Amino acid sequence: AAVITAALVRAEAGKSPVAPDRHAGHAEDFIRILRDEAPAAAEVEALNAYMVTVADHGMNASTF
Repeated sequence: AAVITAALVRAEAGKSPVAPDRHAGHAEDFIRILRDEAPAAAEVEALNAYMVTVADHGMNASTF
């Protein structure tokens, strides 16, 4: 889903899609695909922390 989202954002801006790097982590690769440049370590760490938080708390079992 991240690759498709990044490709759509780039297409909307009139840019060509960037191929994913299968050796990079999800957060790092998503930022790289959006910008077509390597992200800073702090950006990767921040996005990774956000993704983990959403995954851990996105579906609270007490709501079922």
